[in-house]
Amino acid sequence: MWAKIAGVLIFIWGKIRPSQEKIRSDYNDLLSSSELIISNCEKVLLECKKVISNCNTVLNGSKNNLSRLPGFLFVLRKEFFASLFVASATFLITERGFFEFPEYLTLSMISVGEGRSEPRANNGPIPLKVVLITDLSYESDFNQSSPLDRKKLKEMFEGILERKPRVLAVDLDLSPSGNLTNDQTDLDNLLKNYQKKEGANIVLISPMPVVSPSLLSEKVAWMKEMCDAQITFAYPDVYSHLDVVMKYMEFTPTLGNEAFRLSKLDKTDGDEEGKAKNNYVHSSVCDRLLKRNDDNFLRKNGENRYENLTQKELLNLKVINSKSYSDMRIIHVLDLNRIDWERNISNDDIIFVGGSWGLRDKYITPAIRDIPGAFIHAATFYSNLNPVSDIKPLQGFIVDFIIGMALGIIFLKTYNWYCNKLTIISMLTNFGLPILIMVAMLWLAQISLQFNLWIHPGPMLAGVYVDSQIVGGNSQKVKYGDLVKFICIIVIIWSLVELAIKIQ
Repeated sequence: MWAKIAGVLIFIWGKIRPSQEKIRSDYNDLLSSSELIISNCEKVLLECKKVISNCNTVLNGSKNNLSRLPGFLFVLRKEFFASLFVASATFLITERGFFEFPEYLTLSMISVGEGRSEPRANNGPIPLKVVLITDLSYESDFNQSSPLDRKKLKEMFEGILERKPRVLAVDLDLSPSGNLTNDQTDLDNLLKNYQKKEGANIVLISPMPVVSPSLLSEKVAWMKEMCDAQITFAYPDVYSHLDVVMKYMEFTPTLGNEAFRLSKLDKTDGDEEGKAKNNYVHSSVCDRLLKRNDDNFLRKNGENRYENLTQKELLNLKVINSKSYSDMRIIHVLDLNRIDWERNISNDDIIFVGGSWGLRDKYITPAIRDIPGAFIHAATFYSNLNPVSDIKPLQGFIVDFIIGMALGIIFLKTYNWYCNKLTIISMLTNFGLPILIMVAMLWLAQISLQFNLWIHPGPMLAGVYVDSQIVGGNSQKVKYGDLVKFICIIVIIWSLVELAIKIQ
């Protein structure tokens, strides 16, 4: 039995052994093939490394040649976004009046330093002249008395009216004060008779407000008498913003506006809105007094026409043309007995008469400080004749955008250039450059006003700061999150919506 088992095992072993040899042989063949494949893959990888190395060399060379362009475009893209955000934010903030302080600071600087206290006397392109009673004449001719001597005033107006001006606008209170004198009556008759005879356009300012009932009645009666004689009245008001006169209300019957309206009326031809002779049209002041019997404007503290202006009225304010300060002729009255009216005034001139004595009735403008009120009214007349073009909201938005981008780039480049240097210049730059830029912007805003352009320093200062933070964040490794970007986009969209509404 054991012999049979041994025979079977020998038989099985004889069958298995050749198979093991074959498997071993196949395995060795497979192993050698794998080694060959691995060797070939290593060769391929080596070649790929060489190709990649060559590509890197080419790319590095291209970067060296074009390194400036991508960086510039990147900064420009951030600059564009920053400037758009700043322009949008400042538009919204300015509309809500939050830049009052820098505006007040800028306008206050107008009266600082050496400025001309009176306009130059030039012969302008239009026959517009301002007659000013000076301190010398006030002291010698009128003996420093108030109200002014009516007899002396009559002599002055006789000399002016002999030249037959087209319009005579008087920025002096000619109303009676207390007892009615013969000199007052003579002056009134001179104006009324000249108006009746020559059909001249005479504009007087409404009397100063009073408290006394008897004096109020006297002034009301005097005004009604002059209105019946077809003499026009106007308000003496001058609109100022932060103590600086820059604008006027086009449709308010102030002295300059009424003089301009009358200068356009034809003396002979008919006019559909004219009355009686000479196309005389009652001003709203006379209409208010005669038709409605409203004398509230003559009562002290009765009304303030500029105190509660609506948003629509504020938008209708017009800019006083700065060229008026050099295009008009100023006639200084030094001595009434020696002035030659024939040489100074011509036929059809537009004449404004006022005073330059003392410190009252003086105003600050972007071009001239301590300017008499009569000259402001004459400048209003000039601005009606030569209006300043308004910058529309879209134009202002574009200007803010361009200025903000330009100043932001200048500030950023200058600041980074010096602050990267470990020298005393860097320390001075850290402290001095922001102050220098602030002073320069205030100065730029002040100078631009003399050319009828208001460059607000508030948006410029805010724009430079925000711009340097957004654009400068790249060099300082500052990362702004999605929340900040979302807020910026919301502000931009909000401002564009409001801008579109204003344009419509």
